[in-house]
Amino acid sequence: MNKNGDVKRLKRLLYNDYFHIPNGAFEVLKRDITSVLSAYFDLSEDGVILTVDVDDDGDFHIVLSARATAVKELKIL
Repeated sequence: MNKNGDVKRLKRLLYNDYFHIPNGAFEVLKRDITSVLSAYFDLSEDGVILTVDVDDDGDFHIVLSARATAVKELKIL
């Protein structure tokens, strides 16, 4: 890993500790988002990419990217 990546990783760990975000919380969030999206789309093998970064002010920047091969037929009651 490069130095810039190491610094970002350390920063994220420190913010997670400071804000009391449990380990694995973002994986749970990613799984939940994937579950919701897969109800409406046929997701590709790439699935969902979730990136969470923290800036110097402590604000979280959340970027979500997903690839789908098709839209599922919506079943309306």
